[in-house]
Amino acid sequence: MLTDLQAIDYEQPLSILIGENGSGKSQALADIAEAYISKNYRVIAIANCPFDKFRDKGKRYHFMGGRYGQSFVSVALKSVIESIKEPSVSRYHIGKVLSYLGYDPQLGIFQEKSKVQVDWYDLSMSHSYYSHRGLSKDDRWTLNLSKEDLHNWPAIFLKKQGTKIPLERASSGEIQLLTTLAFIASHITERTAILIDEPENSLHPRWQRSYIDRLFDLFQSSEPKVIIATHAPVMVTAAPQCQLYRLRKNTLHQVICRDEGMEQVLWDVFKVLTPRSAFLSRHMAELLHQVQLGEITVATLNDEFDELHEAAKHDKKQQILIAQARMLVQ
Repeated sequence: MLTDLQAIDYEQPLSILIGENGSGKSQALADIAEAYISKNYRVIAIANCPFDKFRDKGKRYHFMGGRYGQSFVSVALKSVIESIKEPSVSRYHIGKVLSYLGYDPQLGIFQEKSKVQVDWYDLSMSHSYYSHRGLSKDDRWTLNLSKEDLHNWPAIFLKKQGTKIPLERASSGEIQLLTTLAFIASHITERTAILIDEPENSLHPRWQRSYIDRLFDLFQSSEPKVIIATHAPVMVTAAPQCQLYRLRKNTLHQVICRDEGMEQVLWDVFKVLTPRSAFLSRHMAELLHQVQLGEITVATLNDEFDELHEAAKHDKKQQILIAQARMLVQ
């Protein structure tokens, strides 16, 4: 194991890992996955970047990731297709995912180029699958149109209020969200750990904000342990109950966030200052007050000022404010 994981609490429902590029977040996730396997958990590992450190597969280990390139979606969907062919809890979970994203809980699969036929599966509760053997003109038009766009077979179709939609007509963010959640749905059981590397990729900020809530809304009955590595501040601020860790020199350190709004979280977690904000003045005033009370040392204060100065290196007004504050303790 390459990462020092002593700080991590494996019983927490949600943990988030942050760190600069190259700090080893992907390796830490892979090491955490192995730790969960050793604790007899099933692991679902998802990487939305091409350079993950997860292993491909194993007993109780299910992986999908960006390393598969353009076949990323088809690899995930093959697993989904296998899960829906027989009535199961996984099948019902996938139906819930479709409904949650605004689609009908049905999935159409067109498996052979030689036949004009879509097999439709009703994923609501325990309904069995049915096939469209005799297609209407509208069905045939949909199939013919989709052949021009779909390059990977089997082709997947969705329905929204009864209207058939080729999967590849959805946006990249919608496809990623659908395939990720459906992949989880096809494998999740009790005692499952879900590890996701950079889930924010291709997602609109609004979807980033709701991503974690979606996971727990859909899969709360299985009580999974969710561990996410992210660069997205909005994902951290949208998860106030998470256990937060920063990775430095291959060691995880717990981060204590104060509940004082987005600007405070951006600084505490990402060391980012927002321009034209009153946060910097408030924060420095608080630091000076802590020195007066003896709660922190002058050395600690100067270390914090150094970090503030580095974060403000492109903002002259903020640099002046920091310099003026330094003068008060000299």
